[in-house]
Amino acid sequence: MQIFRPDLHAHRVVIFSSNYPLYGGTFQRVKTTLREFGPNVEVYSIDEVFMDLHGM
Repeated sequence: MQIFRPDLHAHRVVIFSSNYPLYGGTFQRVKTTLREFGPNVEVYSIDEVFMDLHGM
C-alpha cells in the first residue's frame, strides 16, 4: 500500500532526515558509559548493546 501526501497530512505525519554522524557520536558515548559499569558489553548493531550484569 502506497501512502500519498494527503494521507500524510491528514494523519499529521512528520518526516525528518537522519543525522548519522550525530547518532553515531551519541551511541559512542552511551557505550563508553555502559563500560564504566561493566567490561562485558557486546555491540549488536548501531543501536543495540548487550551487557552482562552478572554479579550486580
